[in-house]
Amino acid sequence: MLTRSHLSGCKRGRAQRSAQCHSCCGFKQAVETVKSLIITLALMDKQISVKQAVELSSLEQEYQVSVWGNVEWYHGMDLLEMQSRLAAASLFMTWCCESSRSKKKIAFGNVT
Repeated sequence: MLTRSHLSGCKRGRAQRSAQCHSCCGFKQAVETVKSLIITLALMDKQISVKQAVELSSLEQEYQVSVWGNVEWYHGMDLLEMQSRLAAASLFMTWCCESSRSKKKIAFGNVT
């Protein structure tokens, strides 16, 4: 999950600040995809999966389908598109956060 330490890049290098900026762009994409900040935060905390996040974000659509009926070629494709966009944004944020948290390894030759 994005925390205050991820967003404050004052003491970090240019590459790390760039990765954090990219991570924020991925976070924005995820929020816009599911139209919910809370669902996106739960996804980034690994409390729910991408599939569960898409199901939660489409509750209103499911209600409308139960009342008016399903248009398979549209609703099915819409859910799959939302799932792929959210999975891509989640994966992108994970990669950006992991690269910004990496630590330098100590070479065995330098150990005394």
